[in-house]
Amino acid sequence: MDPTLSCLLLFGLLYASFSLFFIFRKKSPRDQRFPPGNTGWPFIGESLQFVTSGWNGTPDKFVRQRMDKFSPEVFKTSIAGETVAVFCGASGNKFLFSNENKLVGSWWPPTIDKISTAKNSETNATLMARKMRRILPEFLKPEALQKYVPIMDRMAMQHLERDWSVTTAITFVVYYLADHPDVLRLQPPAPGTFRQAITDFTYAGFKIPKGWKAFWSVYSTHKDPNYFPNPEKFDPSRFEGNGPLPFSFVPFGGGPRMCPGREYARLEALIFMHRLVTKFKWERLNPNEKIITELSPVP
Repeated sequence: MDPTLSCLLLFGLLYASFSLFFIFRKKSPRDQRFPPGNTGWPFIGESLQFVTSGWNGTPDKFVRQRMDKFSPEVFKTSIAGETVAVFCGASGNKFLFSNENKLVGSWWPPTIDKISTAKNSETNATLMARKMRRILPEFLKPEALQKYVPIMDRMAMQHLERDWSVTTAITFVVYYLADHPDVLRLQPPAPGTFRQAITDFTYAGFKIPKGWKAFWSVYSTHKDPNYFPNPEKFDPSRFEGNGPLPFSFVPFGGGPRMCPGREYARLEALIFMHRLVTKFKWERLNPNEKIITELSPVP
């Protein structure tokens, strides 16, 4: 074939390809954009960075750095082999909490899910979880818990006398009362929870496709100076009056999947603190001890 003709044919094909690209690009609606972010290495994604930030004692940095770099509303990452949209701020928390079983449903990485559903199908496990959530509130509401205060008080004394292995929240009550910060804001028992998109939807102008995983993180608000000025500082007055903005203080989650034992946990911590501060004096032997976070934070 004549070289000139070959060049013209190649140029025509390239021109047609670019023309089709721009035609379809112009027709793509704005809400088809995916959240900005970085999915990291193939298969591994950003799982190592996610886990390592907890081991280094700075689990909030993984979220805060990406909020600053990509978007303060929602950004994309890859954890446990899945594409994950991390919803940020009080608005992101409210959106996920209020759309449970409408746009998103519960999801855990396979290794964790196998532990909880090993003997049941996923459907049966979901039905059982819903049934328990209907039953538990009657047993765990403040009015029902009052009669257990004497028993819990006696057990708290037994723990103090012979056994210091207690819950994450109480561990950090002891840890932080040496410096008296507000514990559940600075070290919430869990860093957040995964969800799964059960249908396509848009948030903040970005498309979240069905099957993508979603994640809400306490660190997008608990240490954000826009919600808690001087976030590393102890300031009990934050919780006086109307307290923090709705959906900004979420140590127990929110919406239909809010921790059903939240009132029990508060009562347990209060009883333990009462016995602790009236019977003991203590100090931290290592004032610079690093806190690491895996599934939960630990000294």
